[in-house]
Amino acid sequence: GSRRNSFASPMRQNSLSSPTMTPSGTHLSSAPPTSPKASRERNIQVCVRVRPLSEREKDDGHGVGWSWEAQSIVQEVFPNWDARASISGERREEQRPNFTFDHLFVPGSSTNSIYDGVIRDVVDAAMDGYHASVFAYGQTSTGKTHTMQGTDSEPGVIPLAVHSCFADIEKSVDKEFVLRVSYMEIYQEQMHDLLSPATTALKIMEDRKSGTIMVRNLKEEVVINAEQVFALISAGEAHRHVGETDFNAYSSRSHTIFRLTIESRDKNNNRGRTCVSTLNLVDLAGSESAKAVMGLA
Repeated sequence: GSRRNSFASPMRQNSLSSPTMTPSGTHLSSAPPTSPKASRERNIQVCVRVRPLSEREKDDGHGVGWSWEAQSIVQEVFPNWDARASISGERREEQRPNFTFDHLFVPGSSTNSIYDGVIRDVVDAAMDGYHASVFAYGQTSTGKTHTMQGTDSEPGVIPLAVHSCFADIEKSVDKEFVLRVSYMEIYQEQMHDLLSPATTALKIMEDRKSGTIMVRNLKEEVVINAEQVFALISAGEAHRHVGETDFNAYSSRSHTIFRLTIESRDKNNNRGRTCVSTLNLVDLAGSESAKAVMGLA
């Protein structure tokens, strides 16, 4: 069945980022603690996934943009360095930016390894009653959607999280669960319900008692298995706003928020309190500015 409900913003967020090996960087942001205890004590982590050069980049003669060690990356390619150096007189070695993150995943790392190393703890926290979020951030063609949605042969964060939730429900002996799904797009500062495209009355509201942000009239579907969730995602994807950019012939120009609302209560206590938490999995539009894409920057 379906219902319309509020969209609650997460109370706890963590971050995962990912640069590419080309001068432009990709960032994936996620809500990952490193242990159940850490998930309660540390709200935000930033992680980077470095992708390999694409065939197009290789054909165009691009060099590797970054080097890395442990959790740190160093910029190695500077498209405008010669011009800057001739003006400033500074040497390249003195300008190499170094960035350190909570987690760094190098080329060849699978999405499954990222999920097991970082994201699984976020999902576990949501199943335990905490609001949690995962954000994928970066320029177009740097791997955000590949990481979040994946392919049949390499599932992304969203399908892996969905399977984890239902696996936990199957194993649970003392709790019963109800899962609800919503799928929303933000395009040109307008909200669109991807599960109910005809709905135009979405409105952001604040619950003054809890302090959470909600979206009025956002449709939610009660789901009982992973296949039902994936069918809803597929239907929602058909309603997204996409367009061609200089980076990608089929590029989303919108943000999407896929949310699982998780209700749980003690099986042995009918009068027990129902716990409600949310897991938000967010695929952001390309971070490049319109001016940069059009060559006006």
